[in-house]
Amino acid sequence: MRRIYVISLLLTICLMLKGQGWGNADVAYMIYDIDSSHVVVDNRADIKMTPASVLKLVTTASSLEILGADSRITTNVTTNGTVDSNGVLNGNLYVKGALDPTVESEFFEDVEFFRPLIDALKSRHIRSINGDIVVDGSIVRREPVSDKWALEDLSTYYGVGCYGISVYDNVRNISMRSSGVGQGVNFSFQYPECSPNVIDRLEVVDGPTNGIHLYALPYCNEILVEGIMGNHSSWGEPLAIMNPIMFFSQHLKKRLQDAGISVSGTAHEGKAVGDNILYSHMSPMLFHIVRETNYKSNNHFAQHLFRLIGAKGVGGSAATVDAVRTISNLWKNRGVDLSSASLYDGNGLSPFDAVSPRQIVGVLNYMWRSDNGYYFFHSLPQCGKEGTVAALFVNSSLYVRAKSGSMSGVQSYAGYVVSKGRCYSFCFFVNEFSCSRQQVKTLIEQTITSEINGYEGKL
Repeated sequence: MRRIYVISLLLTICLMLKGQGWGNADVAYMIYDIDSSHVVVDNRADIKMTPASVLKLVTTASSLEILGADSRITTNVTTNGTVDSNGVLNGNLYVKGALDPTVESEFFEDVEFFRPLIDALKSRHIRSINGDIVVDGSIVRREPVSDKWALEDLSTYYGVGCYGISVYDNVRNISMRSSGVGQGVNFSFQYPECSPNVIDRLEVVDGPTNGIHLYALPYCNEILVEGIMGNHSSWGEPLAIMNPIMFFSQHLKKRLQDAGISVSGTAHEGKAVGDNILYSHMSPMLFHIVRETNYKSNNHFAQHLFRLIGAKGVGGSAATVDAVRTISNLWKNRGVDLSSASLYDGNGLSPFDAVSPRQIVGVLNYMWRSDNGYYFFHSLPQCGKEGTVAALFVNSSLYVRAKSGSMSGVQSYAGYVVSKGRCYSFCFFVNEFSCSRQQVKTLIEQTITSEINGYEGKL
């Protein structure tokens, strides 16, 4: 009896220490030997938890399977008019948005839209447009942002919406400078031709302290700025473009006029009706977009892929409900049950997203043997060297490619481990931890290394 008591006490102490090490967090993980189809370890692997950006693995894998690795997104510029002998285009210029997130993106600097369009118009000897600039973003008919995203995220570069057409990653810079206590603040915007109205609720105070908060809503041309700003100080940051459709139309008109092509009409949102194609813009191949999405944890790209999946699915719309239904059906047909997962977006920004380690591992296992497996595997950054996982598994004997995910109280990793000629998939979720994030990362790395080394020692 005494021996049983001692063993029980030791186990209790170990569990207590384990709980302290994780900071009383919710922990769930799974490691799977793909080669032998054997579970290495299963710790609460069916518990749904907040994945943060690890959810991008489901989105990018689904996009490769549904849209195709070598597919491209085409944005057409058309007109309903004709060009007369004086170089006047008598009719409107239409831009038909197609959910391409890479238009003039900083992540694809060699892929331009405006210069080739202008060149195409000039090659047709168009010197002026006797009509309007009309931009059609109707492929996204509603919910440009998820109703499960935090309000404070909507104005940020990582919380930009999905509006049917994008430009400059739907981000521009806002700058402000205080002139002195009681003298107000001067605001300036990148691309001033389509600046939003500022509701200024800032208080200028003595000292250098800045505590500034920005709030904006989809389709609105106003931004609320509140908080405190130091006397004679400057501040700036990237700001989400809240109405990219209107922004695109106004910015395109300016770009045309700067290039010497006058426009007599207005720039606005509307339905593209012209069938005479003046220019077709092709995005990079999808696998390049997927790689940027996973390497840089690009929320903007991921959300567009998610909505494109919906547009390609049986529902035929870019709505979230159709994206979720299409993704669920896809993986059900591939032996992975995502019916219990809670998906409110494609990028993991919502704290209400919830999936289990087993579901993520199921997607990873299928993609390892998929025809798109090469593209998917190499879309994940190598731990210890690249991207958001450069500080994980540094100088490790394990070769690891993984996607990270983090938000307040959440740290997640999922991907592949190659060790001694074997390949493993893994998913590790830690939610609601109270210790430091670095401590959580260290414990995750130690746990994965220990479990795989222990497993291989028994083979």
